[in-house]
Amino acid sequence: MKQTLVTVNFSVDRKVQEELDQQAAEEGRSKSDIFREMYRQYRFNRALQNAQAAAQPLAMKYGLETDDDVARFMHEH
Repeated sequence: MKQTLVTVNFSVDRKVQEELDQQAAEEGRSKSDIFREMYRQYRFNRALQNAQAAAQPLAMKYGLETDDDVARFMHEH
């Protein structure tokens, strides 16, 4: 199914606008494409933060502080 695109307007300071223009030109991409990528990354980061916050009590309960601790715990259980 084809996506319907809509126009969204927002304000940024001039420096951000100049940097976005330059980035788009360097990459040969539209500013809209860069914004869509930034927004996807933002949503991913928020979901990751929420998952980490939800898992924190369990991690504290089992003393899991590092990725290695988690891997070891998963292997043992």
